[in-house]
Amino acid sequence: LLTQGYLPELEAMRQVSRENLYKSVQQTCDYSLRHLLDNCRGIHPRVILTRNWALTKAKQKQAGHSNK
Repeated sequence: LLTQGYLPELEAMRQVSRENLYKSVQQTCDYSLRHLLDNCRGIHPRVILTRNWALTKAKQKQAGHSNK
């Protein structure tokens, strides 16, 4: 039986958030962008800025740089 709030995709995103919060933010933005595009909805510029910021931070963390 599936419980509310459990989907394989969500569980995968939760796991990523435990390992790299920045990558999780980036993936959440990607998911939101796909949803908005698929439904012909407007996209607030801050979603793009947040995604790009998180992408940069995730790459820095992966490379072993500071998370400042």
